[in-house]
Amino acid sequence: MKQKIQDFLASFSLATILITGPWLKELGHKNAHLDSSFIRIFVITIFLTIGIFTFFFFLLKSKGIYSRKKIIRYSSYVLLSISLVFFLRTIIKICPSHIKIYIYFILPLSMFAFKKLFAIKKNTLTKMVTIFFVIFFPFSLIILQKLSHDFFFKKTKKIVRVNNAKPKVIWIIFDAWDNYLTYEKRKKNISLSTLDNLKKNCFSATKVYQPANLTQKSIFAYLNGQKSIDKEALSQNRFRIEHTGELLYGWDKYTSLFDKLSLLGINSSVTGWHLPYDRLFDKYVVKNNIFYNEYEKTFKEKIKRIYTLLIDFYFIHPIDKLSFHKIKLHIKQKGRIQHNEWIRRYKRIHDDAKNIITDPFSNFCFIHYSIPHPPVIFNGQKKKFTPKFLSYSDNLVLVDKTMKEIKKLLDETKQWDSSTIIITADHWFRPSMWEGPKFKEFCTISNEETKILQERSAPLIPLIIKMPYQEKGLSYSKPLNAIVLHDLVLDMYKDKIKNESDLANWFDSIDEKLRLPNLNF
Repeated sequence: MKQKIQDFLASFSLATILITGPWLKELGHKNAHLDSSFIRIFVITIFLTIGIFTFFFFLLKSKGIYSRKKIIRYSSYVLLSISLVFFLRTIIKICPSHIKIYIYFILPLSMFAFKKLFAIKKNTLTKMVTIFFVIFFPFSLIILQKLSHDFFFKKTKKIVRVNNAKPKVIWIIFDAWDNYLTYEKRKKNISLSTLDNLKKNCFSATKVYQPANLTQKSIFAYLNGQKSIDKEALSQNRFRIEHTGELLYGWDKYTSLFDKLSLLGINSSVTGWHLPYDRLFDKYVVKNNIFYNEYEKTFKEKIKRIYTLLIDFYFIHPIDKLSFHKIKLHIKQKGRIQHNEWIRRYKRIHDDAKNIITDPFSNFCFIHYSIPHPPVIFNGQKKKFTPKFLSYSDNLVLVDKTMKEIKKLLDETKQWDSSTIIITADHWFRPSMWEGPKFKEFCTISNEETKILQERSAPLIPLIIKMPYQEKGLSYSKPLNAIVLHDLVLDMYKDKIKNESDLANWFDSIDEKLRLPNLNF
């Protein structure tokens, strides 16, 4: 009985680590990318798969390797050996780069030498391996606990909308939108007519520093008005944000912009990506379209996606590496997955954006687009989505197309003139992230772009603001940190800013500390 318990615990530990392998390194924030409905599907699928593999490994260990039939016995040893190789693959994946070399060479040699020197019998070696994985049992429970965080998340009761005549403010954030490549030194073959017209005819600031270099930190700064120094993922939808002199565990420790607006009687709506807006700010928004429109349609695709990632992690990616990238299976497979996923993500966010923009009850609309952040999904010359990875500037054309469609929609619903539109980014384009071997196939950084990017002297992002019934453009040249947009929105709803002149005066009056860049770029 004792041996069976050990076999079960070892089988469970091995199955847990193998099945969660693709997500193990980023387990702390994996579910941040999942809507609250799909979290349950994701967790149940993983748990069921772990259960099936636990039973399979248990049979191999308790019966297969002791079978009288040679084919069953040897097959069991082969399958368990392959599982151990996959386990090693997972451990290597989560280890820092500087110690991987020791795992690659010293560990296999040590095991071989240990076996030869001490002449360990096969049964004894099997018992040692079993005990080794029994030791991992508590670690497996921790993995499952982190994986299932927010499984029991329950949406709050629908917030009562306030009937009011408050103006509409639409805040649009384009992820990784770079000011230099868009306006200062644009590629010659890239046309951005809508963005150019907005900059010419609206209020535009030419020297706006990003709030932070990471999306989590920037969005936190925008929605809470607080600068962050460091960010660490605690779980799938909670982040430890460190401020000057204070550590915060969870976004709810600071009152968000949505909560502050609700106290002013403002109806807020949100859609976006990368962060679980539906869980973080569920209590404060009257309309939240994040992910829900796609839930029923893509149920099978999401289940298929889980197993596709497992196949890619344990088979396709290693084959590609072992062949020194001569076999393009991994690149083609990952490329196809990335393209389809990012195209669907953009279209979903864009549809949701149109939905909340045209909602007559939504006064404040917060929209976080996934573009022009790589991977590149658009062909700027042919003006269509593409299965090929092109340059970052091609995604800028999609940004231009997006704003053209939003303007057209607001014109058709007769909201363009009366609305305030804030268009900016969370951070600038970070080419170093896409030049490495892991991501280089998702975004081509041309020689021209590389040369342009080397000329950048500061982490600047675009900022365009269209005020209600604005008749002429206004360019603002004084430096400022985009974190001030949090207070700007609040003052707009307090009737402190009514036109572009008030807007320029408001920026003139900000504290000098808010004109400085963050030092972590």
